[in-house]
Amino acid sequence: MTLQNIRSQIDAIDRELLHLLQQRVKLALQARTHKATAHDPAREKEVETTWLKESEHLGLDARKLKAVLDTIVDLTRSAQQP
Repeated sequence: MTLQNIRSQIDAIDRELLHLLQQRVKLALQARTHKATAHDPAREKEVETTWLKESEHLGLDARKLKAVLDTIVDLTRSAQQP
């Protein structure tokens, strides 16, 4: 596989990640109509625990993925603000 092929695959994954983030935000906006506030600490902790367990299983750096999750939660929470 050439470097260009590898980069093309990485670019495709990046686009897919962006589309998945867009879907996540849309779902969070729908969820917002069912709860009193955008901030749900219990749910955020549940998601964090799942991410950390899965990252360990996948052999990924949990600390760095926690930073990614924090950014995603911030993005989602800000989209849910009225």
